[in-house]
Amino acid sequence: MVNKKALEASGYRDNDKDPIGGWFVRNSANKISALQQNAQTPVLIALNESDIQSVINGLQSYVQEQLRAGVTSVQYMGTGFTRKLAASVFPKVNSPQRIRIIAFQRSTSEGRQTQDWGLAEIHPSPLVTISGVKYVIDGNKGDGNALKKISSISTRSAEWSPQLPNRHNEESF
Repeated sequence: MVNKKALEASGYRDNDKDPIGGWFVRNSANKISALQQNAQTPVLIALNESDIQSVINGLQSYVQEQLRAGVTSVQYMGTGFTRKLAASVFPKVNSPQRIRIIAFQRSTSEGRQTQDWGLAEIHPSPLVTISGVKYVIDGNKGDGNALKKISSISTRSAEWSPQLPNRHNEESF
């Protein structure tokens, strides 16, 4: 589920077409009511940009958990960052681990937005490297994602999605 404020922060409009690798769930008035797969990325970026200190705190907690388990190197391939944001946030985590960030590019109906990440490898700090691009090429029967030309499902709906209380919608942003 997504609220109006999240849509505005992400730049989405109700008349937008589904992005490559994702889709919008629409209500009976044809308004976007939920985001699936790659359609979530711009909202996650906007959310991370809205509270950078919380992102840093969360990453620091994750690092400590991994260190207790003996993990010394991590690859991050998630969504929610642009190159600029990742280059700013990850060094502030001040992790003793080696961290490699692999771009997961956002997409629109026109294709992947490669300008968010660029191609050159960079080192925002001695233990942080940003390099490479993650592509989803597999997917599963119900996601309608990846490089498949024809969706495995005939209609996309939110029936299988978790139904969160409206309160969650209001508190997301």
